[in-house]
Amino acid sequence: MRKEERWPMYFAIQEQKNLGLRKSQVARNLGISRNTVIKLWDMTVNEYKNFLDSLETRTKKLEVFETEIVSWLLLKKSIFEQSYILSHFPEHSFFLFIPYFASILSILAALCRL
Repeated sequence: MRKEERWPMYFAIQEQKNLGLRKSQVARNLGISRNTVIKLWDMTVNEYKNFLDSLETRTKKLEVFETEIVSWLLLKKSIFEQSYILSHFPEHSFFLFIPYFASILSILAALCRL
């Protein structure tokens, strides 16, 4: 649900609260979860605005590990699978070159020993 669609729901809950309806009645009237009504029941307008803002800036739990996971996938997959991954994560294209750099470094290390 988009932010613009949430404000009428908040005001409808507050309006029915001011009319003296119980939380379960409000949920039934609006066709929304009772848990949603309970969460929004005592919120002020400013608290609700802050709540909506927090929904937009929330991070996903695995987002921290995205770079590492994509690099593992690229190193272990075939060319077709790598192109599929890169089409979804183009910012990680530099991981394709890691195996080549490793082989070049091993060759250079062997040449330096000569």
